Amino acid sequence: MSESNSTPETQPTAETNKTGKPSRKKRLRNFLLKVAFVVVCYIIFYGIYLDGQIRSKMDGQIWQLPAEVYSRIESIRLSDDLSLEQVKQRLLENDYRQTTMVAAPGDFKIEDNTIVLLRGAFPFPVQPEAQRVFRLRFKDNKLAVIEDLVNVKAIDAFPLAPKLIAMLQSEKEERLTLSLQNYPRLLIDTLLLTEDRRFYEHEGISPLGIARAMVANFQAGHRVQGGSTLTQQLVKNLFLSNERTFTRKINEALMALILDWRYDKNRILETYLNEIYLGQNGNTQIHGFELASHFYFGRSIREINLDQIALLVGMVKGPSLYNPWRNPENALERRNVVLRLLLEHKVIGQELYDMLSKRPLGVQSVGKLTVNIQPLFKPYRQNFASS
Repeated sequence: MSESNSTPETQPTAETNKTGKPSRKKRLRNFLLKVAFVVVCYIIFYGIYLDGQIRSKMDGQIWQLPAEVYSRIESIRLSDDLSLEQVKQRLLENDYRQTTMVAAPGDFKIEDNTIVLLRGAFPFPVQPEAQRVFRLRFKDNKLAVIEDLVNVKAIDAFPLAPKLIAMLQSEKEERLTLSLQNYPRLLIDTLLLTEDRRFYEHEGISPLGIARAMVANFQAGHRVQGGSTLTQQLVKNLFLSNERTFTRKINEALMALILDWRYDKNRILETYLNEIYLGQNGNTQIHGFELASHFYFGRSIREINLDQIALLVGMVKGPSLYNPWRNPENALERRNVVLRLLLEHKVIGQELYDMLSKRPLGVQSVGKLTVNIQPLFKPYRQNFASS
């Protein structure tokens, strides 16, 4: 047979062996490509599933809010013929604070025969009223003139904002929600400085924060700092359990990325402020800064002082460890750490820091705010059912 009719032999290449089959290197490469394809598909579909979970919660009714119970609305009237001491006592009974300077809702000061007070906004039954400043003048120790300093006119009477005294429990967790613009700027600045300084810059997770926390923990020899962003903390509180597993941390990171991509930063921050866990009242969880402020201080977050804001922000790290009733020394130390941060970043000056850091915690008596009064209604329900 001539050479021209002979079939040329197949030469082995890097992709094949002598038998013409794919080489081990090519088989390994093909296997890895298939695995990568499966992993990428799984991540995409799992991401779509997590996105659906997030949107279902965030776009619907996030919380089942409780009914709020307030004290009887009391008014100051010229016709009541009140003395200065009687007005002072009525203000104190309604949780107003006597101060030397009227700066926050709930403050009042007495000077000569005059009381000046700042009443917070409240949705009164007749009509909602904005924050107002009133001046009460006394003559012969009797209330003679009431002045509305906002509207610059004399009036005959005005209502005091009532106290929140209880809430009808809907679940085993409670909160009072506020919109972001109704939270004090000082609270937001203190929170971001303490918990997540790059909140408006990162994409939901912060590799720099994680690295910083790892270095700090390595240097200390134990866990002293976390690397979670506010977004990750929100995901953990709103969607996940508290179990410390690798799977949960992966879910937390993925959901934080999706949440940050899907929603505006201010929406995330507002939800965080209303969701964060800040303590326990029996078997009922206290969530959000507004309810925590009522729970610990007996007044709205808009009415408390900077040192009290610092305590609440400090408690984010560990509500049980820094509980001001059970662990007052821990709470005081943590509050002053937060105040020190404000000093170091020039939010406050040395003189104000020295004054605030020496103050007592200023919390109200344990249990003064009843967060669950639903059992009070059980006998009535039972009697009605049996009748």
